[in-house]
Amino acid sequence: MKKILQLVLVFSEIFIQSSCLLIRQYHYISNPLNWTEAQTYCRQNYIDLATIESSEEMDKFLKAIERPTELESTVKTNSRYGDFWIGLNNEINWKWSDGFSGGITADNYWTSEDQYHSRTDQICLTTSKTNRLSDFDCDSLLTFICYDETLQNTPKYIFVNETMNWSSAQRFCRQNFTDLVTVENEQVWFQKELTDKGVSGVKLKWTEQRDGNVFQKEESKTNLRSNCKHSCSM
Repeated sequence: MKKILQLVLVFSEIFIQSSCLLIRQYHYISNPLNWTEAQTYCRQNYIDLATIESSEEMDKFLKAIERPTELESTVKTNSRYGDFWIGLNNEINWKWSDGFSGGITADNYWTSEDQYHSRTDQICLTTSKTNRLSDFDCDSLLTFICYDETLQNTPKYIFVNETMNWSSAQRFCRQNFTDLVTVENEQVWFQKELTDKGVSGVKLKWTEQRDGNVFQKEESKTNLRSNCKHSCSM
């Protein structure tokens, strides 16, 4: 999470028992914070980052932004920043097809354009001899790699020179071997095995599945634009 924004909107809630109404007051914070810092600040000083629960509320919210004096704070209308954080986010926790949750999911393994997972229509992953992960279309047809854990010593990786989408590739690997490839040691042995077999330019692919037993984003809420380590709305 590396993007810093100057504008942060938070809200406080006032519950009026006599009318059973929940009134939100939005507060503008002209302090540059990343999303996590903004969330912490809002929770410490108010209730949370701004929450918008309906299209009507969104319309009022957008009008308030256009007329910032309506917000419960001092607003610099000539701010050079045009974005601000609100409360919507989609935290990403990755795991592999066979359930393993470790391995090469650190930021340094992502391509520069995909390390923030901003391309929400591309929720599957590919990799190649560049040792970089990239978001990809789940329905694309790619070659893939299975592994067989029944073999002695180290697991054997099987390159399948046939193009399938991710679900079909997973099904093929589970029917014929163990599963789609899982790399637990930062690809060192895996890359060496491919090189020894004379295989280069290989792509393998993971995706989000609904059964919870694959390498995926968990508790996905909605498609979002993001530019931070956790997919956060601006």
